[in-house]
Amino acid sequence: MTYAAFRSIGAYIPPKIMTNADFEKIIDTSDEWITKRTGIKERRISEVDEASSDLGARAAKLAIERAGIANEDIDLVICATVTPDYLCMPSTACLISAKIGLPPVMAFDISAACTGFVYAISIAKAFIESGMKKNVLIIGAETYTSILDYTDRGTCFIFGDGAGQTLQIATVVVFIVCVIAGFLFYRDLPDFKISMQGFMQSQKKWKCRECDHEWEI
Repeated sequence: MTYAAFRSIGAYIPPKIMTNADFEKIIDTSDEWITKRTGIKERRISEVDEASSDLGARAAKLAIERAGIANEDIDLVICATVTPDYLCMPSTACLISAKIGLPPVMAFDISAACTGFVYAISIAKAFIESGMKKNVLIIGAETYTSILDYTDRGTCFIFGDGAGQTLQIATVVVFIVCVIAGFLFYRDLPDFKISMQGFMQSQKKWKCRECDHEWEI
């Protein structure tokens, strides 16, 4: 039987740092208040001209280098992100593939917020164990600061920017610690309103959740 296993990991975070002290200057908060509730002391901020694919590409190169395999051996790229370069197309996974010089391979995004990277790992596992793919590059990349409301003192200090990768491979060796055994997923919906973002489609109207303005389709 073929199993999915981790071959390598990679990560990239922008050099620019925003501390809790920086937030004290723009919203009504304090380092003590933020630290007590979240444990966060600082977060990384991407440059204005940096997109999620830029962060993902830097982390992907490191993961591939550590894995010791050629670009030509990668046959699937999955990117988990809720801050894609483009709203619809091309996918961030396709952009990352091009930026790191991969040959034409299957590449797509998934949007599942905090659970996205774990979902991507489970999807890669299914592709590998079904025999459809052998080497899958899994990417989690976000530029949350591009969509944050810095007047919202309840959420703006939580998020930062960065990317992480893992390379998943097919193996028949089971007596190694990196084999992925399985997953257990479920959704918890009651408090979904606290994480709503952007627009919703309802009957032939688009409604902005920020200002309640509606557009007819």
